Amino acid sequence: MPAGELMWLTEVSGSHRLDGIFVMAGPGVQRGAELDTLSIMDVAPTVLYGLGMPVASDLDGRLVAEAFGPEWRASHPMARIASYEPVRETSAEPEALTEDQLAKLRSLGYLAPDSSAEIDDGSDARAKPPSSDRRRPSAD
Repeated sequence: MPAGELMWLTEVSGSHRLDGIFVMAGPGVQRGAELDTLSIMDVAPTVLYGLGMPVASDLDGRLVAEAFGPEWRASHPMARIASYEPVRETSAEPEALTEDQLAKLRSLGYLAPDSSAEIDDGSDARAKPPSSDRRRPSAD
């Protein structure tokens, strides 16, 4: 399932329920606040905000701001960050391709069937790009 999509249950099995209980306590929490319908996805952004941490933009759900008193909200503006996920570092040099990977690229038409490419034999070999002297058929 793509990130950001929610899967909605169409059939309830066992003793699972779609409804639940949401309880909060702590500094800034509005005692007796009546909240609209919430999702479990709303818990993380709300807890992060209550702990004074930035809310990640890539989190599903929303900050349940109405759970906090007006004074708290006024003195604690919500901070945002892009994500809590680590940034993956990539190598500047491509990795060598295995024979299976080259075969897949050939079957998809990305490499010519007769293209020669070095494969990963444990050495530091790099795949060679397809020959640049191949010409595409004209659209005449």
